[in-house]
Amino acid sequence: MKNLWLAGTLTVIFSSFGAYATFDGIPAHHPIRGNSRPCCNFVPSPFTNVLKLSGFADPTRLGTHDFGSFVRKKKMAPPAGFEREVFGSLYSCRGGFIDLSHVRDNADWAASIYRALLENLGRGVTVPIHKEGGSEATSLVLPALSADRMAAMTPEKIRRMAVALAFDLGEFHEIATSFTMAVSGPPIFIIGDYIVNERSSAFSVEDAYSNLLGGYLGVEAAASALPYNSAMTKLLAERMAEIGALKPEGTKDVFESLKRIWWKPGMPTSRQPRKRNFQYEGVMTPKLPVGKAVTARCGETSVPHTLEIPTVSSVTGFPDQEVAYVRIKADRKFLRKMAKIGAKADANGYVTRAQFDQIIPRIHDFWETKIPELDEFPTE
Repeated sequence: MKNLWLAGTLTVIFSSFGAYATFDGIPAHHPIRGNSRPCCNFVPSPFTNVLKLSGFADPTRLGTHDFGSFVRKKKMAPPAGFEREVFGSLYSCRGGFIDLSHVRDNADWAASIYRALLENLGRGVTVPIHKEGGSEATSLVLPALSADRMAAMTPEKIRRMAVALAFDLGEFHEIATSFTMAVSGPPIFIIGDYIVNERSSAFSVEDAYSNLLGGYLGVEAAASALPYNSAMTKLLAERMAEIGALKPEGTKDVFESLKRIWWKPGMPTSRQPRKRNFQYEGVMTPKLPVGKAVTARCGETSVPHTLEIPTVSSVTGFPDQEVAYVRIKADRKFLRKMAKIGAKADANGYVTRAQFDQIIPRIHDFWETKIPELDEFPTE
């Protein structure tokens, strides 16, 4: 009888949550597979124009958002009346540099996780979700919850939890690229004396903020009455206007003004980026450079558009492992890379947010101690 009553309670709770989202455009069973959208190194790349993957984007022409696009549907023409979604990066006066691929990927992850939470939170299930390089399996773990705890999970808490879990997934993406795992493209290849891989973009200065912004937009779009892709298209355009996104020529001016300060010209290697962002908790303040190019485009002062980095525990008041968490089943290469920096997975080879305190500060230390030895940094 108790189980029957609990099932009935959960049905009522989930039915009330479901009124906030149509899930139109967010597939069931969370089929986000394959590589991420092609993202941008914070350096000029000789491959950008050749592959036609990214560049400086026009915030007034971002195309139509397409859930889980690129790998799954890259050969399909967009529906009549819709423009293909735009990748690339841009500079915004209040949000700094924005990587649109990171925004879109994390929006889709957050929307997918939001649906999974509404359908499965508290049921004691494990839901397969997006899998990338370095993992044998990636799962959203949702332990069983009592009726009292479920009653405390308000719609707002569910939305913020989805943002938190998607951000965790984005941090795993950055960790994997730090470990030279193939995430958005092919594995390592060599040109002359240069080792070219995605490590050069790991924890890039704009990534964390773009990830978090995308998570918030994706959940807001998923919770709206509009179809998801339509809502994301609208919200993305509105948010870019709100944070003062510049046209391509403005982004180029700001970018070029940071040459030899935030980035070093040359082949895309891990030596090139001179500024990264390793923040994974607290309030995210975008990195806003100073200088004549910024002042010319944004004025003397710009108020940063800050974003809170939520965690499941901060949202619910309960430990992540008791409510919801992302779990990575690390492969052998990932585990070896962790061991080299003095970090360990749990006894079963799983990596969760609980390991961030081990992994991310040590990756940060690597960039701070190893890279300056290779090439002297200029003073900012």
